[in-house]
Amino acid sequence: MIYKDGIGFTDEDEVMISGNWVDEIWKNGDMLYKYTPEETEPEIILPESIKILGGVASIKNGNSVQLTAEILPENATDKTVTWSTSNLATMSISDQGLATAKATGMAVITAQTVNGISNTILIRVTV
Repeated sequence: MIYKDGIGFTDEDEVMISGNWVDEIWKNGDMLYKYTPEETEPEIILPESIKILGGVASIKNGNSVQLTAEILPENATDKTVTWSTSNLATMSISDQGLATAKATGMAVITAQTVNGISNTILIRVTV
């Protein structure tokens, strides 16, 4: 007896096998089973590097600068970036990468990919 997906087939059934898979099972000219490949999972391509673009060495208090992130490879499956600041009192950073100077001082801005790869820039806030 041959079993496939909980169905038993006797030696009288014609079983067509390729490799390790049962492709078709026939009995008396009627197809009882046909293997249909399931959709394959899409290939996941993880980010390998991240670069912060649009950064400046210093910015005046009250001003903002738009930062963007370049993630490589270009065909990375998920290019989501998480932004953070080391000093919320000095500089805020939005989810979209808009850095806003709030007080004199310095802040390290970090951009991080979904798999934990990150890059930083230092921005000084002046009067």
